[in-house]
Amino acid sequence: MTIRLEMTVILVLALTPAAFVSGPAAAATVGADLCKIASPAAVSRALHATIVRAEPPEGSGAGCEYSAKGTPVNSATNHAIAMANGMGGPPMDPQSAKIVSGFFNGVLGDASARQEKQARHPGETPVLVFSVSSGNAQEQMKLNRDAMGHLGKVTTVPGLGDDAIETSGSTLMVRKGDKFIQFLYTQCNCASQDVIPLAKQIVAAL
Repeated sequence: MTIRLEMTVILVLALTPAAFVSGPAAAATVGADLCKIASPAAVSRALHATIVRAEPPEGSGAGCEYSAKGTPVNSATNHAIAMANGMGGPPMDPQSAKIVSGFFNGVLGDASARQEKQARHPGETPVLVFSVSSGNAQEQMKLNRDAMGHLGKVTTVPGLGDDAIETSGSTLMVRKGDKFIQFLYTQCNCASQDVIPLAKQIVAAL
């Protein structure tokens, strides 16, 4: 399948969502409610999901985490199918969708069960998380561009911040001045083209 490599990257990101190079939270955004930039209703429309919760990410980082009802394995499966359907070819047929579902259930089943038990809010899955850090933003972009380039295709996204890349159909990384902004959406029923307009709105407000 043409998305086999991208699916592998989704698995890596779904299991280790904090595996990016980032700096300390941006001083101007620490303590700010960045979830106000994009309302749950706006995110629901963009991601084809019903957002039931919007809150700061766990830890001390600045940003926002948007969650919908669901399990990690089902959400990751839906994202892989949405990503495949957004690649310009014909929609994924039911047999291929069944294969993808079986693949994710086989690989992520046990890990998904563990994640559910340890979940911040059981029965909910973060479908979009963005974080903002400051300092060495250009270096962070270079390091992440190089690192993600070893895993798959890295695409420059025009008109988003001062520099932006998309990779694996699941990640956006953006530099705006000295701020480095990451968007992770490995578990949404969406593709990058759904997230980019929303990311532009969020980045413009930072």
